[in-house]
Amino acid sequence: MKKEKDEITLEARQKALALYQLDSNNNTPWWFIGDITNWRDSMLEALPVEGKIEDREKGYWLPHIHFDFDTNLVYEDIEQISHRIFKGTRKLTPLVYDGFVTQARLWQGVISGVNIHLDLGTAARNTRYVRKVMLTKIK
Repeated sequence: MKKEKDEITLEARQKALALYQLDSNNNTPWWFIGDITNWRDSMLEALPVEGKIEDREKGYWLPHIHFDFDTNLVYEDIEQISHRIFKGTRKLTPLVYDGFVTQARLWQGVISGVNIHLDLGTAARNTRYVRKVMLTKIK
């Protein structure tokens, strides 16, 4: 994991970007690549995993790509919209951080063995605060 972090940090610097870390709710690192000068700019997220995967649920979604968008909606609104659009054909999973549902994850399907998810951030997620205060730049 250290070698991977060093390689990502070097490549990010070459593109005038940085690598940041956010402490997760399960003690695994969450890495974000980007520039937080404008907190609204897109970032690339990486969730490094090493060793044997003990949690069976993780095995169901690894490997995966997720597209994550902020919204001003509460989880219940996202749930209603999801059911209206997908008519129950997609499972909506609430993602909880620090006691709040901060995202709703919709599994979209599998392409060449890679799970594709749509993540919709709820109003409980404060992206500006996360990026300005909670992200730690990796040197």
